[in-house]
Amino acid sequence: MKSIFKRALTITIFLPQLFFAQAFNELSTTLALNNPAYHPDLKVHGKGFLSSDLTANTGFFFSTNSNFAVNQNFLRYQLGLGRWKFGISSQHIGFSGQNNLNIGLNLGRDFIINRDLNWRVAASGFQNGGFIIGSGNLIPSYSVQLGVQANYKDWSFFAAGGNNGLNVGATQCFDLDSTQKFIATVFYERYFGFQTLCANVIYQYKDFSLLMGGAFRSYLMGVGYQFENGHALMLSSKWQGNLLSNGKQLNLQLGYHFSLTHRPSFVSHTTITPSF
Repeated sequence: MKSIFKRALTITIFLPQLFFAQAFNELSTTLALNNPAYHPDLKVHGKGFLSSDLTANTGFFFSTNSNFAVNQNFLRYQLGLGRWKFGISSQHIGFSGQNNLNIGLNLGRDFIINRDLNWRVAASGFQNGGFIIGSGNLIPSYSVQLGVQANYKDWSFFAAGGNNGLNVGATQCFDLDSTQKFIATVFYERYFGFQTLCANVIYQYKDFSLLMGGAFRSYLMGVGYQFENGHALMLSSKWQGNLLSNGKQLNLQLGYHFSLTHRPSFVSHTTITPSF
C-alpha cells in the first residue's frame, strides 16, 4: 500500500511539471483542450444546420537524461445544432504504469452581434481520475470550466478559466491568395502557478501545411495535409529544455481533425409554383 501511494505521488507531482503549459504542438488543439467555447468554424450557423467537429491527438514525450516515456492522448467531439454546440472530450496521460484520465462534457451557445462580430460562451464539467495498473482507481476529482470565443472578421479571441488556472489566446487568418494563407496563434496560460506564453504559425499552400513555433526554451516544426471531405493530419515534433535539469525533452505528435457542416436531410423545404 505504501508503494502505491508513493507512485501516485510521483505522477501527481511529475505530470503538472511536464504538462503545466502548452499541451500540444498545434495550438488549435491546445485551445480545444483548454477552452470549452473553442470551435475552428468562425461562422455562426442558423436553424437547420448540423455540424460535426472531431479533434484527436496522440503523442510521446522523451527526455535525453532519463529513460522515461510519457504517452498523451486527447479526443474531442463537438456537435453543432444551429447555434448550439454540444461536446464530449477525454484526455489520457500514461507514465510508467501510472495513468491520469479526464472526461468532460461541454455546452455552448453562439450569439450574433452584427455582420462582422459574433461570440460563443460555453461551460464544461470534468471528472479527473488517476489510477495505477493493478491497484484500482484513486479518488476522483471534479472541476468546472467556463470559456468564451469572440470572432471579428478574420480574428478570433479566446479566454477560459477554471479551478486550476486561466488561459487566453488569439488567432488571425491571413489569405495571401486563393491557394495560400497564414494562420497565426498566440496562447498564454497560468496553470498551478506556472505561466507560459507560446505561439505558432501555419503556412498553408493548397492541401499542404507547414507548422513553425515555440515558447521559452522550446521550438517546434510540423507538416500537415488536408484530405478530401474535411479530413486533415498533422505530424509535428517539439524540442524543449527541462525545467529541473540541463537535459532536453523531445516529443512526436500526430494530430487528426475532421470538420463537416451541412444542412441535415430531415429539414425539408417545399417550393410551390402557382399555375394559371
